Amino acid sequence: VLQQERDVSRGELLVPEDRPATVSRSLQAELCWFGPQEYDARARLLVKHATRLTSARITGIIDRVNIHSLQREPAQGSITPNDIVRVSLSLKQPLALDLYASNRCTGAFILIDEATNHTVAAGMVVGLH
Repeated sequence: VLQQERDVSRGELLVPEDRPATVSRSLQAELCWFGPQEYDARARLLVKHATRLTSARITGIIDRVNIHSLQREPAQGSITPNDIVRVSLSLKQPLALDLYASNRCTGAFILIDEATNHTVAAGMVVGLH
């Protein structure tokens, strides 16, 4: 219950006054890539976070998980189907984000290929800038 009437739309986030949301346009994320092709740096991506949708760009591939040993390895090459990678993402509009370990609802997102509208990755926020 709000003390005053507010103009609040779908996708808006209400938080306690003493605990403001972390709003950011850049983050580190753990991605599971399930697009049918390898990642193309020229592709236009959208990030869907809760009910918000904004353009996103992968600005760097930090490392990947070797699916046989489960060890992290330096990133080499691109992101291929079934890869689990840690990346840096840049967003066109700021989003209210939390680390996935703190809040799964505001710490998770999906990546959508803008050209095909296919979901190409699921992500968890592991760092905020």
